[in-house]
Amino acid sequence: MALHGAVYGQNFGDVLIQALFYSCFAKVLPLRVSLPFASPGFLGDFNETVLHIHGQSPAACEDLALACWGPGGYFGERPFQKAEWHQRLRIFHGQFLTFLRQHSLPSVVYGVGVGPLTDDESREFVRQSLSSASHVFVRDAQSCREAIGLDIGPDKISVTPDAIFLLTLEDVPAAVLEKYARMFAIGDGRRKIGLHLPDISGESDAAMERAVDCIESVAGDYDAMDFYLIADGPYQEGQSTANISVGQYRGVLDLVGAISCLDTVVTTKLHVGLCSFVLGRLPVSIYQHPKVLEQYKELGIAEQCCSIAAMNAEWFNEAFERAVDFRKGILDTEIAARRGAAMRDIRRAASLINSDAR
Repeated sequence: MALHGAVYGQNFGDVLIQALFYSCFAKVLPLRVSLPFASPGFLGDFNETVLHIHGQSPAACEDLALACWGPGGYFGERPFQKAEWHQRLRIFHGQFLTFLRQHSLPSVVYGVGVGPLTDDESREFVRQSLSSASHVFVRDAQSCREAIGLDIGPDKISVTPDAIFLLTLEDVPAAVLEKYARMFAIGDGRRKIGLHLPDISGESDAAMERAVDCIESVAGDYDAMDFYLIADGPYQEGQSTANISVGQYRGVLDLVGAISCLDTVVTTKLHVGLCSFVLGRLPVSIYQHPKVLEQYKELGIAEQCCSIAAMNAEWFNEAFERAVDFRKGILDTEIAARRGAAMRDIRRAASLINSDAR
């Protein structure tokens, strides 16, 4: 199987959802896999994560029979640096569409976000990519509407939970969980708060300062709390202060282990927040990309999400209080249902693509 997605760099969320998807897909339809356009860094992290989740490293494949556009938000433009984004869409992802056509590979699209798309050439490219697939599984209702707007027939589209819902604590090595339980002194009666605030736009210095001010304000109001600065990639850095400890990024499942030991996370990124939610916590999201809001709407927790431009102290204090006071276990039934739906759709995708390959 040829697998593709946002397979450049070493971003935590992109690696995790691809590894979760492939590991679950391979249990349904055992296949060797090729990521023909993945960067070396992505491929290394992907292989390592699959090894732990699936129990074996993915076997490389050259004799391809089918293909999959894997999970991610790469079919929806970001609200900043748009020209660069549209160029990458048509060039980087365009080579995969060309690859499918050259090898006459049947394909399926699984767990993607679609739109917004304001560029006509990009809209046409995404339309062709989705049209060539036997079925399109999108990760939220807005993506379904966007795909229909690209003339993809409604009967060809299904809404499925984000691939992060395939995650369970059993996917994390026990030694990692034990390490963070010791490091964070779990059980000492203090709340553990993760802070994850990279400026992904590079254009929001003033707004990021407002966010930091809000965090410092609530930190002063709560005595029984420990704050930890976390990173979702190998190139993020931070400096510890008297009130905030800094954790180093040590890989995808290591970060999942850290998040599992935190009572909540305050984050600017989608899958750091969703990971916290899947592990039974209520995150606080200060977003820079509209795809984040669509996912929080899908989960019914849009009140925990605010754009960095609109964020103010009143909203932050209320969202933070809800997160800190949230009782563990409330989400267990809902998360299990979403995980079951995601697995059901993986079985559907495997059946559809396997039938096309015969």
